[in-house]
Amino acid sequence: MTDEFPKNRGGWSGPGRTAAYSLAGEGDNSLSWSRKRRFSAEARNKGGHLVVKVDANAVDGFYSLGIEEGATVVRGSTNARGSFFLRGPAPASELGIPQLLSRGNGTAWTLSGFTYVGDVNTAFGLNRLYRVDSYITRDGKTPTPRPPLASVGANDGAGTRVSAAFSTIGARREGRYEHAMCYGAVNTDGDHVIAAAFDDGETQRVVIAAQIPGQIIFPIAFNRLGPSTFLGMGGAFFWRGAAIPGYDRTGHPGLFFFASTDGGHSWVTFAAPAMTAHEQAQYLANTGPLGAWELCNRTTMNTGAVIVPLSRTTALVYAVLSSPDEAPPGPWTPGTRYPNARVRVGVADLEAGTVSLLGTLFDPPFAAPGTDYLALAFPRWERGACIAPGGGALLFFNDADYSANWTAQPTIYQTTGGPLALVGNMPLQAGRAGVPLAVSPTQLFMPVYDDGAHALFESKNRGLTWTKRATISTKSTETLPGPAGANTGPRSFGAVVYLRDDGRPKNATPGAPWLSDDRITPP
Repeated sequence: MTDEFPKNRGGWSGPGRTAAYSLAGEGDNSLSWSRKRRFSAEARNKGGHLVVKVDANAVDGFYSLGIEEGATVVRGSTNARGSFFLRGPAPASELGIPQLLSRGNGTAWTLSGFTYVGDVNTAFGLNRLYRVDSYITRDGKTPTPRPPLASVGANDGAGTRVSAAFSTIGARREGRYEHAMCYGAVNTDGDHVIAAAFDDGETQRVVIAAQIPGQIIFPIAFNRLGPSTFLGMGGAFFWRGAAIPGYDRTGHPGLFFFASTDGGHSWVTFAAPAMTAHEQAQYLANTGPLGAWELCNRTTMNTGAVIVPLSRTTALVYAVLSSPDEAPPGPWTPGTRYPNARVRVGVADLEAGTVSLLGTLFDPPFAAPGTDYLALAFPRWERGACIAPGGGALLFFNDADYSANWTAQPTIYQTTGGPLALVGNMPLQAGRAGVPLAVSPTQLFMPVYDDGAHALFESKNRGLTWTKRATISTKSTETLPGPAGANTGPRSFGAVVYLRDDGRPKNATPGAPWLSDDRITPP
């Protein structure tokens, strides 16, 4: 511990107040100051002077992870000005997700590997088994490896497989900082389940978040809504291989949600008919022996959602809902961007177990399905929503056809849980925009691929205008997204994390501090 703040004669003036809320216990006279820890800082009375100390290893600032000349590196900046400096090489990370997620105590974590390691027996035969590796870091590069997790990919018996892992930020809960991850798994009976792992940096606990006996289920989305609350979206495969005793395809659950309000100790599962009624009807129409099982399974794979917290128990659900409709009444043709996919927005209420429909951003006539299943449910929603500076959520809707996806300028909407309010158009191309991050009640930051470099941009009006703050990297070997079907946005240096351990409570989510700290009252 080192003295980080000046002494404050007479009590609560100066920067010490942000770190030490009170030096006296509840009911004590304030003159009986002794020593107290709060917000990762230590405050003490020394001869009537308030002295605040913080961890000498604290490294405050912005960090971004990417690949330069074939090597994974981390670049950082204390104030997001000028150029990010090279912190050094980092362990390889899965660049398919935002990297270096804040844990809330000045550290970050990331997935470092998602590796196929063999097969595992399940109630539906052999399925692929993946090893999920991760690490925690304080400086962005020095890793503290965490125990690996086992993720099981869903298999429908005829070659269609899916495996996914979803990560969340960390949060302070009951004095501990804990991050979480959701993935597909199997239970001791070999049934497919959705698992959630919680990691406080010292121990891991793995729980079953969703279980529908006799069905092949897997996660589609997952996020934290508060220090103790989580919401996920799940989907299911039709089994279309050889007969399996006990398998009842009429019990196929389609799309569903799963949630916890007690830190992941107990979970509930519920449907969302207001949001998914059309898709559910299509799945149920294919439960018979002549059902379009392969088409149903592939469209489920291409369904996805972004979940953004609005309060401790409510969240925005921004979803692309793929559908196996086969009737071609509209002018669309196979291979174009919009066949068979709705874009809908709803609000989930964990206490009520419901998802109300706010609106439909895209509702196409359905075309006959083609072989390009990525086009059936376009992926451009994947970074399409974030916590809004000042509260609520921002949506970035890229209303462009498939071929123009990378160059379109998304439309911006905002909501606090009610009807969508049009903000305007973002003047940045969708394919160049990274993951947005609210860093204060007024500031929105986002990495952008900018004329051969990866840069950090800032907006103070909810994305309507952007100003370049800093250059992250000019050496990245990954630039724009790949050909049609690739994920949108840059992967290298496509996300930024703001780490700080200076005693302030706004750690993991400075744009919504209540989300990651149980000492702060949520809206």
